[in-house]
Amino acid sequence: MAKHPRMILYLNKVQELLKAFSTFTIQQPSIEDAEQQDLMQINEDPSWQEPIIDNLVNENLPQDKSEAKKIKQKAATYYMKGDMLIRISYYGPHLTCIKYLQMLKVLCKIHDGECGNHAGGRSLAQKALSIGYF
Repeated sequence: MAKHPRMILYLNKVQELLKAFSTFTIQQPSIEDAEQQDLMQINEDPSWQEPIIDNLVNENLPQDKSEAKKIKQKAATYYMKGDMLIRISYYGPHLTCIKYLQMLKVLCKIHDGECGNHAGGRSLAQKALSIGYF
């Protein structure tokens, strides 16, 4: 069944371990279950975009003056287009700020070949920036 040498070793190890059991069931994990778990974990952390969006949309700033100054300075390089946060770029296209789950999908599409070949880490990130994602 396995073709790759490393996978053959894993398969042999599994077959050896299975001999110790009288019965067993193999279940393939569902991608939907994994995505749901990822969603729950990711939604717990606040996004770095939230204070900037809150400032741009509602003009809200934190009570701490130094933190408010930082957010105000950062917000000057962004604008809202509908419900999307856009970063102003002077060296190319304006960059669409995306959330974590969207980032994974974009990087997978770039890496898997829709935008070129299987890129390495740095070139993958640079390619995402060059096509307008931040």
